[in-house]
Amino acid sequence: MAGSSSTEKHLNSWIIEYACHAAWKEFSTSMVVESIRDFVQGTISLPHARTSKLLADIYFLVLICRLSDGEDYQTSYEKSTDSSETKTVLESVLQFFDKYLAPHLEGTSGPENIKAVKQASRHRSLIKAQSVITCARADDFDTAQLVYDRQYINVHTSNDKDWSSRLKTMLRSRNKNHRLIKENSYSKFLESMVAYLTPLVEMREQPYLLKVEDSYCKMVKKLKSTETRIIQASSLARNGAIQDKAVTSTQIRLAQQKRREETVGDIERDISNNNRVHTTQKSAASPSKRNHRSPKKSSQSSPQTSPQQSPAKSPPKSPHRPIEERIAEREAQKRAHSKSAKKNDFVYRKNENRENRHQVFTSDSVSASDDSSDEEIPSKIPHRNLQSNQSRSSLAPPADGIYRNRNSVSYVSSTAKRSKWTNAESIELYKAVKEAGVGRWAQCKEIMNTARSSVNLKDRWRTMIKSKLIETYAKDYGPIG
Repeated sequence: MAGSSSTEKHLNSWIIEYACHAAWKEFSTSMVVESIRDFVQGTISLPHARTSKLLADIYFLVLICRLSDGEDYQTSYEKSTDSSETKTVLESVLQFFDKYLAPHLEGTSGPENIKAVKQASRHRSLIKAQSVITCARADDFDTAQLVYDRQYINVHTSNDKDWSSRLKTMLRSRNKNHRLIKENSYSKFLESMVAYLTPLVEMREQPYLLKVEDSYCKMVKKLKSTETRIIQASSLARNGAIQDKAVTSTQIRLAQQKRREETVGDIERDISNNNRVHTTQKSAASPSKRNHRSPKKSSQSSPQTSPQQSPAKSPPKSPHRPIEERIAEREAQKRAHSKSAKKNDFVYRKNENRENRHQVFTSDSVSASDDSSDEEIPSKIPHRNLQSNQSRSSLAPPADGIYRNRNSVSYVSSTAKRSKWTNAESIELYKAVKEAGVGRWAQCKEIMNTARSSVNLKDRWRTMIKSKLIETYAKDYGPIG
C-alpha cells in the first residue's frame, strides 16, 4: 500500500509540473488564467511529495493565478473576522513572489546576484504600489489608504521610497483620474510581470509528461510507417510489381528476381526462334564440324552422302528450377563454347566440296589457282588492312588474284562486316514489333523480310528504347499494344 501511495505522489508531481506549463502558456498570451483554473486547483489539492522543486511549482501556480485575479481587489482567499485586516489579492501575492524567487536568488553569486536582487526588489515594489493603485482606480480610497498603511510601515529600499511619496500625493488628491493611476494601468503592470518572469520560466526543464508524449508520437509514427511498408510489400508481392517509391529490401529482391527471370525468358525465346529459322544453315554446317573433328570418318563417307542432322533441341527446363541455377548453367555453357572455339582454329562452314579448303591461303596458292574461274569464293578470305593504299569495299578477291603485302592481310569471316541501321529499317522494325509483339523477333524478321539476325533485331530494339526513338515512333505510327 505504501508503494502504491508513493507511486501516486510521483505521478501527481508530473501532473503539477504539466499544470505549470499549461497555466503559464495561457497567462503569458492572454494575461488571465481562466480555461484551466479548475484543473490547476484540482492538481494543487492532490497528494504529492513535498520536495523543494514541487513546492516551487505550486508557488508559481498560485502566483500567476493571483496576478490574474489582482484587478478585482475585493476577492479574498483568507477568512478574517476583521474586514480592515483582510488582505487584497495583490497583497497576498507578495509572499508567494518571495517564496518562488528565493531559490533563484540563492543560486546566483557575484554581479549576477546583484542584478537579480535589484530586479526582484523593483518588481516587488511594483506589486506593493499596484495593490494601492488598484483600490484607488475603483474609487475606493479608504481601502487604498488601509493597504498603504499595511505595506509602507517601514520603507527601506529606494524603490519603496519613490513609490511611497507618489502614492501619498495620489491619496491626498482622492481623484480616481489621477495621473499616477492612468500611467500605471493594470494591463501594463501584467506585461511588466510577464516580461520579468519569462526568463525564469525558460530555465525550467520540459515537463516529463510532454517528453513522454513526444516519444509516444514518434513511436506511433514509426509503427504506422512499418505497418504501411509491410502492407505495401505484401500487396506488391501479390501483384508482382513495384508501385511505391518507399520500397523495402523484400520488394527490391522480388523485383530483381522477376527482372532476371524475364531476361532469361527473352534469351530462351531468342534461342528457340534462331534455331527454328536457321535450321537449314545449321544442318549444312554440322557435317563440316564432324569432318574436321574426326577426319577418319570423313574419309570413309563422302560429304554428299552424309545425312543432314537436325539441330539438337534444348532439354525442357522445369519452371521450378531456381533462377540462380539456370543462369549459372548458361554461363558454364558459354565458357565451354568459347574454349572449344579456341581449340579449333579452322572451322569451315562453307565450301565443303572444295578439295583444298583446309589449306591456308597464300599469294602463291591463290595465283596458281587463278586459272580456274569456276571455283567458289572461300568463306575465309584475306582482307587488306585499312592502312593500305589500295582500299576495297568488297570482300571479294582482287582482280588479279594476288594479295600483296602478306603481313597486312587478316583473315576474317565474310559475315563479320555489319551494316549500320537506317531510319527506314528502324521504322520497319517498329512496325513489325507493333504487329508481332515484343520478343517475337523471328516473326518480326519474316515481316521485315530482312537478312539481319534475331539477335541483331533485339539489340536494335534495345538501342531504340535507350535513345527514346520508341517515343518518337509511337507519336508518328501509334503506340504498341
